[in-house]
Amino acid sequence: MTAWRMSVLDGRPPHGWELDYVDEAKPGTWGSCDMCDARLRYEHYIHHPTRPDDRICVGYKCCELLMTEKAREKSKAQTKSLKARAKAEPEWFKRESWVPYTTRKGQAAFCYGKNTISKCSNGRWFWNTKKHGSGFADTGLDALRDAFAAIYGDRRAK
Repeated sequence: MTAWRMSVLDGRPPHGWELDYVDEAKPGTWGSCDMCDARLRYEHYIHHPTRPDDRICVGYKCCELLMTEKAREKSKAQTKSLKARAKAEPEWFKRESWVPYTTRKGQAAFCYGKNTISKCSNGRWFWNTKKHGSGFADTGLDALRDAFAAIYGDRRAK
């Protein structure tokens, strides 16, 4: 780890920070740690309880040094969730992953494990994830995205 830029703290407390959220850097780009200028794939946005509107973006290592134990556990869980999502996403959107079939009513449908997406007679698409809910979408791609978001949450873990 490179040296900290202490000017970033500039009167802020050096310990006891809490996590706001973890975000994955946009594809093809890297984030930058406010403390050490390291390149980041996962950006941890943190604040200190005494200054809740004052947020900084740091990497995992700087985050570990600045945060409370409870916040560290939350950070690890959110990073793990983002990594699971990143691992699952390419497979989820592959056409070959979804097995086509026809429902009893003659509607087009697709299955991926226990997750199903089917076209309704009114032209809308229905998605069902069994454990994480169900819903309707206007297009098949929207149904895929909605089902994926229901299982893995938004890109930014909260």
